[in-house]
Amino acid sequence: KAGFWKENGNTKRENTKIIFNGEENVCIGSVIMLNPGSAGKDIENKICEKHQTLEFKNSDSILGYVTNWVKEAYKEKKIDIKGYLAIANLSKVRQRDPKKLPKDSYEKFEDIKNEILTNTPWIWAAWGKVPEEFLSLRDKIQEHYSKIIFGIKPEGYFMHPRTISKSCRKKEAIQEIKKRIK
Repeated sequence: KAGFWKENGNTKRENTKIIFNGEENVCIGSVIMLNPGSAGKDIENKICEKHQTLEFKNSDSILGYVTNWVKEAYKEKKIDIKGYLAIANLSKVRQRDPKKLPKDSYEKFEDIKNEILTNTPWIWAAWGKVPEEFLSLRDKIQEHYSKIIFGIKPEGYFMHPRTISKSCRKKEAIQEIKKRIK
């Protein structure tokens, strides 16, 4: 579930949770990506100017990858998942093409900190190659969360889940998640 609204012609999403086994009170980890991409297309007719929390399913293939890989990591550890995965974005604007994101759409560092709980056990950085205007925010996040952040980083940037999948590095992502499960 997530908060959705429309603003200045853009659909926005925040406070996204992937909830496992109905447990909404325990954060098991966090993922930070660039922006919501195509999230919420299946509930488009419910999104309006007023911020509202909506449940959405199967409209965001990237969150599908993340969900399945977390489930697989827990399965390999033989532990039941009880909690939610927090999803934050460097930009709240839904846009499939990162090059078309409004130049001023990046979030303030404080807003990211509010979405990612201070007691999250780990943060998976999965924002891919980011446009230049997002570099400062990306660097602040990496510095602030240096002890708990991880990602698949072959070429100097944290790979996006789609890139991980296409480059056959899914097992590596699952192992990274598995290492952090307590």
